[in-house]
Amino acid sequence: MKNWKKAIAICASAAAMASMAACGGGSSDGDSSSSKSDKKTIGFVAVGPEGGFRTANENDLKKAFEDAGFDLVYSPTQNNDQQKQIQAFNKFVNDEVDAIVLSATNDSGWDDCLENAAEAEIPVFTVDRNIDIKSDAAKKAVVSHIGPSNVWAGEEAPEFVHKKDQRLHSGRTGRPVRGDRSWHRLG
Repeated sequence: MKNWKKAIAICASAAAMASMAACGGGSSDGDSSSSKSDKKTIGFVAVGPEGGFRTANENDLKKAFEDAGFDLVYSPTQNNDQQKQIQAFNKFVNDEVDAIVLSATNDSGWDDCLENAAEAEIPVFTVDRNIDIKSDAAKKAVVSHIGPSNVWAGEEAPEFVHKKDQRLHSGRTGRPVRGDRSWHRLG
């Protein structure tokens, strides 16, 4: 099961990186030298330390961009502080990065930032958590979402559990369901 998830993640990441590589042209000053400045710069507005999954996820993303030859500017927040994320996002727009990867702490409150990115023609890729965008102008900035469909996963979870372990419906063998769940009582 882990292999297919990894394969999907790699394919999605590769597609996203190929899209980013297509965004923007090469050096416009006629300098054909191969230097670090020729790399595409990607701003990564990250959730930051939130637990094992988030740390592994962000480390994998950083490595994938490095391996693909991008210059990744990593900006994690602390304590799920959306204001810090908005500041980092706006700084990336002002710095005219080639693309922005957004792993948002909150799903709302991004319209102004996204409108600025759209106006600057900076593509935005949302990662893991999708965002709720109200403005049509802001919607133009988000070119792709890389992550799960949590609605679909929620709909599929009961069926998966049902198929995986029939014991969940009747409790453990030899113990009544009620006695097995006594720790759930509140008071």
